[in-house]
Amino acid sequence: MITTPTFTAEIKDYASLQESIRLLKAQKLHQEAMLRAEITAIIDSVNPVEMVKDSLHNLVSDKSIQLDLVKMGLNLSAELLTARLFGRYRSIPVFLGMKVVQKVAGFFLKDKISKSDAAIIKLLSPGSASISEEENIIT
Repeated sequence: MITTPTFTAEIKDYASLQESIRLLKAQKLHQEAMLRAEITAIIDSVNPVEMVKDSLHNLVSDKSIQLDLVKMGLNLSAELLTARLFGRYRSIPVFLGMKVVQKVAGFFLKDKISKSDAAIIKLLSPGSASISEEENIIT
């Protein structure tokens, strides 16, 4: 923080009084401008958009993360192309929405499938003739 020198002059006559008032007004304006700049800097540093933007810039600058993002983009575009070729999704927003729903559901349902659900999935999957007694117990 840069401070401005204080103007303390001895007032001897009317002209020195006016000069002191002019210098004090200039000092006040300079301090107000510095205060505004500091408040703006504080607001910008606490702004969530700026925080996310800075975090993303730092994150994307890592080479391994860049490679992972490229791989993810290629996989997503390959899935989109195959889905469009087979007529599964009519538009890109529908495809992207379904991918988001799949990822969110996968995150919340990860490791939360009970034994009964696993047994039903196993029963419905091709190649499974029957389920064992352990898998039949509902937990």
